[in-house]
Amino acid sequence: MERVLVTGGTGFVGQSIVSALVSAGYDVIAGARTLQPWMPVRTVQFDMRDERSVDAVVRSVKPAVIINSAALSSTSLCEQKPDEALEVNYKGVERLLASADSNGSFLVQISTESVLLGKPALQDEDVPLPERAYTVYGETKRLAEVAVRQRT
Repeated sequence: MERVLVTGGTGFVGQSIVSALVSAGYDVIAGARTLQPWMPVRTVQFDMRDERSVDAVVRSVKPAVIINSAALSSTSLCEQKPDEALEVNYKGVERLLASADSNGSFLVQISTESVLLGKPALQDEDVPLPERAYTVYGETKRLAEVAVRQRT
């Protein structure tokens, strides 16, 4: 059974991913900023803003796959704290990519339609992303998408 680390696993999107993976028979571990005893799977604590924290979790969990749903997702908070949004939503993904590479894990990045300028659509991976998103949240997620595409 493959082990999957779902970062942001206690969030809205992450919980749905965890539930689907558990139902499909995967060995799932949820990564989050704070431990959540109510989760139906083991939860590990880490901080996307801290390289050592990210790497320590990936090294200890040893996942075959990392699904990243972690984000500073409040668009208003991202507008108020753009540096923090950049640290979590973009640089945090860079940290995950580095840890995934050094630990032999495959990273799946979860994104949002905000990257596509708020236009809901399925995005073909071969279609270039917009040059810039309208919001700080969308822009930090767009930068993360670019980073992941460049690594794969």
